[in-house]
Parts: sequence; structure tokens; C-alpha cells
Amino acid sequence: MSFEANKRKINGLWPLVDWTDEERDLWTRRLQHLVQPWLDEALDEVATSYAVKKPHLKWVMDAYLKVRDAHRGPGKTGDPIEEGITASDRSTMIDRIESMTDAEKEEVKRKLKMTCDVQVDFSQDLAEWKNFTMAMVLAALEHIE
Repeated sequence: MSFEANKRKINGLWPLVDWTDEERDLWTRRLQHLVQPWLDEALDEVATSYAVKKPHLKWVMDAYLKVRDAHRGPGKTGDPIEEGITASDRSTMIDRIESMTDAEKEEVKRKLKMTCDVQVDFSQDLAEWKNFTMAMVLAALEHIE
């Protein structure tokens, strides 16, 4: 299941909607990075729960979170990044983030906020950061170096 397939599904479930460019862009930014089979289930849930001409993005996101939580078992994050990074990998990531200059930190914060709507707090103890946050910071850093 791809995001393109889910876009076709959205347009098929709500064929009368005249999406503005801004709405299309917002929905794309919010949905394209989600786990697509789970998004597919969430779209089914919204379509069967709300008899409306035009769905709300919040409904889709809320349904997605319920589907995601149902797929994660007890004690699992469902996130291969959180579950698959070794202590050595984590230590390497922390070392690289600690070595970032103030200018790099500011540029990474700007880039992540703009592209992913993710806010990063470099004043927070890195030991408390999730692996995903570290991976996002390092990926953004690669694109500015």
C-alpha cells in the first residue's frame, strides 16, 4: 500500500470534494509519512463513521492513532527505529549531535519545523531523546552539510 494508493482512495471515498491546493498540500504533508496500510484502515474507519461530503483531517489523524495503537502490542512502540538501534549506534548518534555547532542546530531546527512540523529542543538531555528524534536531526544535518 502506497501513499499514491491512499490518495486515490481518499478521492474515491469523497468524490464530491473540491480540494484547494492548500488543503491538498496539508493532507499530503500530514499523511505521506505515515504507515500506509494503517492509514488505509483509518480511512475506512472515517468513511464508515462520518456521513459527510468532506472529511476533516483531524478525524483521519485520530482514526490513524487508534489503528496504530491497536497494531502495536503491549510494550511495543511499533517503531523499528526505536526497537532496532543498538546501544553503540545510539552512542554514535549522541556524539554527533553533541558535536553540532550552534549554527547547525539552528538550521536543523528550522528545517525540521518547516518540513516535518517537528520541534527539537537541543537543551534537553540527549539521554532522554527518542532514537527517532536523533535520526531526524542527523538526517536533516546531512542535508545542510
